[in-house]
Amino acid sequence: MAKALAYIAGAGGVGPFGNSMSELKNSLSSGTCQLNSMTVRDNLMRAGTLSKSCEDLLHSSPLSNKCDKSVKMALLALRDCLISDKPDTGRRIGISMGTSRGLTRTWESSYDAFSNGRPISPFVSPVTTPGNLTSELAREFNFNGPELTVSMTCSSGMAAIINGLAWLTSGWVDDFIAGGSEAALTPFTLAQAQALNLYSNLLNDDWPCRPLDTEKAQNTMVIGEGAGVLWLTLDEKYRNCPRIIGFGAAREDETSMTGISENGDAFYKAMQQALSFSPGPIEAILVHAPGTQKGDEAELRAINRIFPSGERPVLYPLKALIGHTYGASGPIACLAALTLMDQALPMPAYLGGSIKVPKAQRILVNSAGFGGQSISLLLESPSND
Repeated sequence: MAKALAYIAGAGGVGPFGNSMSELKNSLSSGTCQLNSMTVRDNLMRAGTLSKSCEDLLHSSPLSNKCDKSVKMALLALRDCLISDKPDTGRRIGISMGTSRGLTRTWESSYDAFSNGRPISPFVSPVTTPGNLTSELAREFNFNGPELTVSMTCSSGMAAIINGLAWLTSGWVDDFIAGGSEAALTPFTLAQAQALNLYSNLLNDDWPCRPLDTEKAQNTMVIGEGAGVLWLTLDEKYRNCPRIIGFGAAREDETSMTGISENGDAFYKAMQQALSFSPGPIEAILVHAPGTQKGDEAELRAINRIFPSGERPVLYPLKALIGHTYGASGPIACLAALTLMDQALPMPAYLGGSIKVPKAQRILVNSAGFGGQSISLLLESPSND
């Protein structure tokens, strides 16, 4: 049995799959692509929009209407995380949330008003500050520990999680809430992805986002919205819960626009570091793979450097189903990993829908972002004891 860096006492999420862990499990079990069509400034594209039930909940949120959509999504995810159990009253509880673009929906709409000569709200400055993401959650749940917002591009949510591991192992907190939230389906954010020539043009394809498809002739990244949250603790009464047993973080030395080397050096280093905590077989990897040609190829090369031919774990490309949720993508992938500990999952149809990804006890979760930072977490099922 590996030493736990943290037990995962609770987990919750919202996204294209719905507004709970149970809906995520059902969605992944169906193997159905959740990417829909939407029009942005007369431009038709595919995107991982939230479910109608989730949008309805956001509109009825007790949080002030002044709060950004990403804050409200994080609130729903945290409620789902703590739905069946909560940290004991009086314990020191910290929180760290990651976001790549920040509270961009409110910022974009406010700047649009300003640039067109309309008055802006006096609340614009405080509610577009990234710290609002954690301060509102801490206030809503009466947490009494540190409140930290992390922005490390698409690895932001994973950076928030390893931040939580550090606080826990230091003994400065008793419990830590960590995750990510991203409301990225905004005109300017989508325009940025298109300007990079990363966005998928497969409007009529059943699978417009095609990570791990080595035959694709173009980039196929699709953006989605979502939030994922983990409750981390070292309280031994949760020793029968899934656990984090290793982590790694590394930076590319590349100076390319996206900061990814041809051989995925940062992926390689991060995975090696995570595996060094607890050597042993890995049955599955939740790949970062956003559906871009170079990004997918670099991660595959890194994985093949670590795992010899015939020993490579099963690779599961979550973004094919829900899109790339930017700073929330790592935490939501962790939720998918927890699901894979309980049940086998179908592979996306374009990779062989009749193929099942078997239940796994030890799973790597990868994340990476512009600037070249890669983060890997090693998760273990309690059934591996």
